[in-house]
Amino acid sequence: MPSEGSLWFDSHCHIQEDPDPASTLALGIANGLGGAVLVGTTLATTQLALEVAEELRLEFRDFSLVTTGGIHPHDATEALKGDYEKFEKVVRTSSREILKGIGECGLDYFYDYSDHGSQREIFIRQIELANSTSLPLVIHTRDAWDDTFAILADHADTKLVFHCFTGGPEELDKCLEFDSVVSFSGIVTFKKSQENAAAAKKCPLSRLLVETDSPYLTPVPFRGQRNLPQYVKLVGEFIADLKGIDYESVADATFANTIRAFGI
Repeated sequence: MPSEGSLWFDSHCHIQEDPDPASTLALGIANGLGGAVLVGTTLATTQLALEVAEELRLEFRDFSLVTTGGIHPHDATEALKGDYEKFEKVVRTSSREILKGIGECGLDYFYDYSDHGSQREIFIRQIELANSTSLPLVIHTRDAWDDTFAILADHADTKLVFHCFTGGPEELDKCLEFDSVVSFSGIVTFKKSQENAAAAKKCPLSRLLVETDSPYLTPVPFRGQRNLPQYVKLVGEFIADLKGIDYESVADATFANTIRAFGI
């Protein structure tokens, strides 16, 4: 049954791009949200996340709010034209009180908005950036598991966050071979996501995160509507039901796991 006292931590969202991030966050806080990670996917959205987080941290002082900065695989080709160097400078000069990770970054062979060579190059450069700054790496991978695991095995020397995990138990096992946590999104609530649900049920509670990826991937029963950080509890409660444990245990564990994973 739901807990009245436990708070949820949205480990991955993009509310810096909302028309009114403060209102979105206030609504989340009123509905049991205790923390959020604002995630950049380009130079511009990374800079925006840092600016918005700095403002909101002053307004919501009891709320745990941090950011990550990354170049999404969709934007890899464009970033190689000059933005990557500017992005890296932003990361290296940003406050470590606010910027707590590198990414999201990785490989996406489903849409192929950037060629595979550019994706791999930008991914490796961000892994090396994470290694050199001792920041965790937030990974996006879609239809590219083998290449993702091979690149990580060859290059990664930092903590890993497998964001918006879309795989099943087999992919989960490979993720857990790394120094990693695995984050589940609203996808786990979709009827056709049986393998993903099986992975969520299997994932050790100590290695589990929950996220919204808002405004995308809204969980059932609000699928099709704009996603909000407060809906992270629907993801967590769904996983709690899969595991046959109370909601408070999942809320408390995933909150603590997010704090630990990002060094907050």
